[in-house]
Amino acid sequence: MTQVATASTRENAGRDTHEYVSSDLVMVSGNDSRLAKIDLIYAGPYEVDAVRSNGTVVVSKRG
Repeated sequence: MTQVATASTRENAGRDTHEYVSSDLVMVSGNDSRLAKIDLIYAGPYEVDAVRSNGTVVVSKRG
């Protein structure tokens, strides 16, 4: 195994896999620069419209 492949395997070992399907409800992470403790971290729930082949998720803002 090459050094790059070994590093990629090590980095990806800690990732969680997510299996989304259409009509799932998800929360979306907001801006990380919160101004106050009581600012919301996540927005939603939003409905998943589509899951693309590269793993990205298309959500509708209808909620």
